[in-house]
Amino acid sequence: YCMITGFPENGISFEGDPKKPLSSNTVSNCWFTNNMKYQLYSYCCNDFYYTTNQFGAGGDKHPQSGAFLDHSSAGSYTLNYHWGNVVALRLGPGAHFNRIENNRFEQSSQTGILIGEPKGDVCQLNIITGNTIHTNSEGNSGLFNAVEAHNAHATTFTSNQIFSWDSNSVKAKSGLVLVDNCKQWIVKDNIIRHCVEKPLVYGSEDGHVVKDNILE
Repeated sequence: YCMITGFPENGISFEGDPKKPLSSNTVSNCWFTNNMKYQLYSYCCNDFYYTTNQFGAGGDKHPQSGAFLDHSSAGSYTLNYHWGNVVALRLGPGAHFNRIENNRFEQSSQTGILIGEPKGDVCQLNIITGNTIHTNSEGNSGLFNAVEAHNAHATTFTSNQIFSWDSNSVKAKSGLVLVDNCKQWIVKDNIIRHCVEKPLVYGSEDGHVVKDNILE
């Protein structure tokens, strides 16, 4: 129940050590606005609870990320709202066993969810389900993907909705893009709309299970 606003870098930082991560950090029911680097930065934190927070911005400047889960694993990230960030959520590199459930990732100037990095540590066994991911690539319509993953393995991506509230003005490049060593995802029961290129991009020989999605 805190308001954290207007810091030139991070709003909250949890910084553990790779050999001795922090554990069981909780941030709930807080309002983060206009913290210009990462509104919530979580490095080497395990078994965390980040829930029912707001990560927003107003005006011409955008925080680099609403939340950045960097080498943070086995946590619960749920019922958070994001708007006006460059990237709403960065998951990884090196983030495993997390549950990203029932959040809203919206109106990012670039990407809604960015998973991993092209040359970063692998992310694996994350569950991303029940999220609303809408009206991203708002800073330059059609240039950025709604969800983009690199070096991510064995991820469950189910029952999410990707779309634009104002598809006449703002569209994502693609809805979900799995590139750079992404393997063995389950991509099922999602709705992906309002993209300028293919809604779903993935390697046909990378062991993904893709079915029962509505793609428009």
